[in-house]
Amino acid sequence: MIITSKNILTRKKLILAGLIIFLLAILVVGCEDEGTKADETGLGDETYQAVSDVESCGYLKAEVTIEDQEIVEVDLTEFDNKGRLKTEDYEYPEWKEAMDVLPERFVEANSSEVEIVSSATRTSNRAMQAVDRALQLSKGEEKPFDGIYMGVAEISEDGWGIALVRLEDEQITQVILEEIDEEKNFKEEEDYPYDEWQKAREELRSRFVENDSYEVDIYSGATKSSEKWKAAVKDALTKAGRE
Repeated sequence: MIITSKNILTRKKLILAGLIIFLLAILVVGCEDEGTKADETGLGDETYQAVSDVESCGYLKAEVTIEDQEIVEVDLTEFDNKGRLKTEDYEYPEWKEAMDVLPERFVEANSSEVEIVSSATRTSNRAMQAVDRALQLSKGEEKPFDGIYMGVAEISEDGWGIALVRLEDEQITQVILEEIDEEKNFKEEEDYPYDEWQKAREELRSRFVENDSYEVDIYSGATKSSEKWKAAVKDALTKAGRE
């Protein structure tokens, strides 16, 4: 389960962290290898975009610009566990340092493998994975990367849906669904009294996996939530390069 907004150290955070650690342990994570260098044959001159796997604290997007088989620019953006962009207001100095210095390191190394920023290990590893995937795309890689992707429906004042979608061999193998309410908090099973919402979440999780697609029937009695989750799963698949 994904972490709650009420308490960052709640049981749901621990459950989600444990689940993602387990899933990532059996996936080939780009930042765990020797990295991809930009001087290898096949790089095209343009900008390539890719995202990292999601973790309990969010995910990272990298935009990598290639010219003459060299990395000339890297733009990093990171998103929190609710799919919202982290900005300069994010209260974590080490994160700000990482976001400032990592792009320069990728350019200087001309590779996705760089020295991590101390005290910002997770952000560093997510950045290396996202840059590595972008470089693989620059070489013509078309197959979606195995991983766990966060999809987010349109963020609005009325709330939004979130989906964590695990892909393996281009297939949806697991889906976790969450929803943010009007107060920007996670809806909780134990607190949210609407039974149809809880039934819809469980049923749609199965439908997405069984159909291997975001195109599933909505759950009668929870139409708005169904639409949000369908949009979130579609977004996750798009980020993975499958849509």
